[in-house]
Amino acid sequence: MARLVGFVGGAVLTSTTVYLAIAEIRNRAYYNSHTLRESRERLEALRKPATIPENPKPYIARPSLIETMKDRWNDELEGIWRWAQGLDSMKIREGLEEKTGNIVRNLQK
Repeated sequence: MARLVGFVGGAVLTSTTVYLAIAEIRNRAYYNSHTLRESRERLEALRKPATIPENPKPYIARPSLIETMKDRWNDELEGIWRWAQGLDSMKIREGLEEKTGNIVRNLQK
């Protein structure tokens, strides 16, 4: 019986030691990877120049609410105009032709 107790005690002691060693290795690996990730992010932040807006609009004090509303309206129109210029008319035409063809085929059935 003493041999069995000694064997089980040794197995428990060995497995506990191995488990604690593996847990410590995992914790250190996590800490090291986290530290390296932070260091890389900081170095990349130093390497990249500060971003400057493309066309910063200076603040201009408006004389009235009407002028402010006119400026906002003009900004909206400019945005719509840029969006319209970016459209690909060939893709739109092909898409409409395809949809129309599908509708005609469905009606013929």
